[in-house]
Amino acid sequence: MSLPLAGGFMLMAPAMLGGFFHNASILQDGGKVELSTPFSGFFRAPTALWIIALFCTFIFLIWLTDAGVLYSFTLGGSDSETGWLWFPTANRSVFGFWFWGSLMGSFLAFVIFCVSAFSVPLLFEGRATLIPAVHASVRTVFANFLVCMAWALVLSLLTVFSVLLLPLLLVLLPVLAYASYHLYQRVFPVQD
Repeated sequence: MSLPLAGGFMLMAPAMLGGFFHNASILQDGGKVELSTPFSGFFRAPTALWIIALFCTFIFLIWLTDAGVLYSFTLGGSDSETGWLWFPTANRSVFGFWFWGSLMGSFLAFVIFCVSAFSVPLLFEGRATLIPAVHASVRTVFANFLVCMAWALVLSLLTVFSVLLLPLLLVLLPVLAYASYHLYQRVFPVQD
């Protein structure tokens, strides 16, 4: 179940972006960022952003439940060796679990990406309300499908890699959030 837990962490990421977006906006305005700055940005997030966070949490719980049920059907009744050398003993059931679990998780991650990719910064900056922000995000992802999927793949791979090497997550998460914020600004530029 470590793969669903590590992969499921990405489903919660949109809920944490408010603090990083606050840092990015302060830096862009020439201000100074302190240690408490991300926390103030996180707590000043609008209610609609918290609704997106609850939606992401709900999808994460669905993911864990589905992964657990899939595990019980594919591997639950068999004894398997554990330890560091588990990969050479992986059998057809393990690969079936990985395949179907990855397929299921990819679909849920796609739904969350479509809903939150651009709605989170739109809500954070107060440029839209909940329904128009989600609609704009889904519409933008489908209008720029290949670019958005390439960016989602980069986000996914780097996040899973940094979750496996946990100290790297402290560096990589702010960098990815800052890059996402600038991508959002290119797609939805502020009109003077």
